[in-house]
Amino acid sequence: MVGTNDQVVDFYSQLNKEVIDLAGMVDINSAELEEITTLLGIGVKTAEKNINKRNELGRYNALEEIVLVPGIGRKTYEKILSHIRIN
Repeated sequence: MVGTNDQVVDFYSQLNKEVIDLAGMVDINSAELEEITTLLGIGVKTAEKNINKRNELGRYNALEEIVLVPGIGRKTYEKILSHIRIN
């Protein structure tokens, strides 16, 4: 962004905090393989298993349900928790 410091501060102060919070988060109900593999500890095979489990369930109703995916245990869940969401 180009402008004076005050203009930049004013611009960012007007942004919706919710939009900022969701930036960079992976929606586990709609993410494609490439996006899922951006999560720490999630490779292609686990991402494929995630998509298969999501298709089996219809959708995730709670973030914790991702531990139902083979290869995603409690430790991985804790690592990715701040980077995932459901919509």
